[in-house]
Amino acid sequence: MPSLKALKRNISGRFRRRGKEKNSNELVAATSFPLLSLSDDLIIHVLSFASSAPFECIDDDEALYKDHVSLVAKNNTPYLSPFQPIVGNYQQAARGRVEESKLTANSFGTLTHVLPVVCKKFYELCYQSDHLWKEAMERLSVASSTVWGLGISQIVATKHSQRDASFSSNPCEQAAVVCEGGKNAFQRIVEVYQPFTTTAPLFLMGGNHDAPVLQQSFNLNILEPRYRLMISQLMQSRPLSDKEGSWIASPGRPRFLFSSGLSSPLTEGDPVFLVEIQRCKIKHNGRALITILPILQTRIQSMQMRPNSCALLDATVQTFKRCTLGDDELRLPVFCISALSELGHIPQLHSSIELVVQQERRRRLVREIMDTESTNRPRFILAPTGIVDTGEAALLMEVRKCLIHPDGTANIDVVAIAKGRLRDAIERPAPSDKLYDASIDIL
Repeated sequence: MPSLKALKRNISGRFRRRGKEKNSNELVAATSFPLLSLSDDLIIHVLSFASSAPFECIDDDEALYKDHVSLVAKNNTPYLSPFQPIVGNYQQAARGRVEESKLTANSFGTLTHVLPVVCKKFYELCYQSDHLWKEAMERLSVASSTVWGLGISQIVATKHSQRDASFSSNPCEQAAVVCEGGKNAFQRIVEVYQPFTTTAPLFLMGGNHDAPVLQQSFNLNILEPRYRLMISQLMQSRPLSDKEGSWIASPGRPRFLFSSGLSSPLTEGDPVFLVEIQRCKIKHNGRALITILPILQTRIQSMQMRPNSCALLDATVQTFKRCTLGDDELRLPVFCISALSELGHIPQLHSSIELVVQQERRRRLVREIMDTESTNRPRFILAPTGIVDTGEAALLMEVRKCLIHPDGTANIDVVAIAKGRLRDAIERPAPSDKLYDASIDIL
C-alpha cells in the first residue's frame, strides 16, 4: 500500500491545481484538523482532490503506480483492489476468481488502488458514495468524448422511458440514475465501450434457438461430455455450496462464451456472448443444471480446439462495439422480403438466417454486395416487412457465408447485427426492377 506521506503529497498537489474549480481555501483549512473527524460529505469533498479513476491517465499517479507495482513484485502475489472488478474483472472471462491482471498505468487509479486501502473509513466512502465516480465520468467525458461521451449518452438513450420530471439534465447524473449508481454506470461504460480481448471456452447451442438477451438469465441443462468437462473445470476451485445450487456472489462468478442462434460452423467475426454462472448444481453423474446471465457481446477473432477435451473449443474474442457505419456505408442496398411468408418468422438480432436467392434482381443485388470492397463483412439492409419506405423497420445485416452457383442463384448465410429504421429510401432508376438504396438509423 502506498505510504500516507505519498498520499498527502498527492492531495496537496491537487489542491493547488484544482483550487480554481473548487473553494480550496475552505478545504485547506479543513485539512488542518484530523480528516476522519469531519463529516462524510466533507471527507468525500477532500478526497475528490486526490481521486482519479482508471483511464484518466493523470501524471501525478505515475509515482503511486510504480509504488504499487513494486509492492506486487515484492510480495510476489497480485494485490487485490476492492474495486478491481470495475476495471478488469470482465477481462477474466474464463476464470472463477477475481484477480488483477495486466495492470497498467492506464488502468490504475487512486480511486481503485489507493484510497480504499488507506483506512476502513475511506473504503466505506469509496464504496458507498457515487459522487467520486460521477465526477470521474464528467472529467472523462470531456477528455474522451468518443468513448465516454458516447457511452454515457447511449446508457441514457437506451433507458429513456425511465425519465420523469425529476430527471437531471446532467448526462452523468442521468447515467447514474439509469444504472442505479455512479459506480455501476462507470463499470458499464468500461465493459461496453472500452476495448478488450480475452480467451474463454465456447458453448455452442446451435442455430435452432434464439440468441440470448443481455441481462436476462436463463437455464441450461449440461449433458454433452465436453461441456460437462468445461463446467467441472470452471467450478473446480469454487466452494461446495456453489456446486450444489446456491446463488453465486458477484463479482468473481465463473464465465464462459455462449453462442446461440447461429448456424454451424462459427466463423471469425460472429457475435457471441460472455456469460456468468449465477447458479450451478452438479449431479453425481457429472451432468449439471446452471443458470447463466449474458453480460457482454463480443466478436470471435479466432478459435482452437482444446487438447483432450472432447472437442471443446476455446475462442479469442473482442468487445462487440455499438454498430456504426463507415463513410462508404452511409447508403446501402436494400434487400426487400416478406419475412413472415418467406421465412416464417421475423429475423432476430444476432441470429443467422439462410436466404435462397433465385430472382434475377436479387441475384444482381447479391453480386453487388459481394463485390463491395470493405474491411468489414459485406453489409446490406433487410426490409423484413416487404415495405421500403422512410420510417419502416429494418435490420442491418452482415454476410457470414455466401455460395454463388454457376447459374447465378445463391445461398447466403446472414446475421442481423443491429435494428433500425429506413431513411431516405430511393428506388434506383430503370431498368433496376425495383431495387432500392437507403440509409438506416440504428436504434
